[in-house]
Amino acid sequence: MENLKLNTCFAAMGASNAFQLRGRLPEDREKLLKALDRIISEFSERELRHYRETLPHL
Repeated sequence: MENLKLNTCFAAMGASNAFQLRGRLPEDREKLLKALDRIISEFSERELRHYRETLPHL
């Protein structure tokens, strides 16, 4: 995301996503990168794996 050079809409809004993110590039790049950095720093791979493995099928 940091190096994308196109205008696009980024959306991770599905029920299977542990975190909901939405924004436009390049306008919201810094906001999205900060959100991703926060998620990476606050949640372990173990916690995220647990979320994925215990998510009920839709």
